Amino acid sequence: MRLSSQLRERLIRTVTAAGVALALAVVALASPTPALAAPSIDSVRADLWISQHP
Repeated sequence: MRLSSQLRERLIRTVTAAGVALALAVVALASPTPALAAPSIDSVRADLWISQHP
C-alpha cells in the first residue's frame, strides 16, 4: 500500500498525538490526587497535638 507523502504525514501526526494523549492519561491515572499526596493542615495539627500531649 502506497501512501502519498501528505497522507503519511497526517497519519504520523495522528498516531503521535494519540500516543501522547495515552501517555498523559496513564500518568494522570497513576499519580495520586493532591488530597492524598499531601496531608491536610488539620491532620498535621492533630499529629502535633498528640505528640505534645502523650
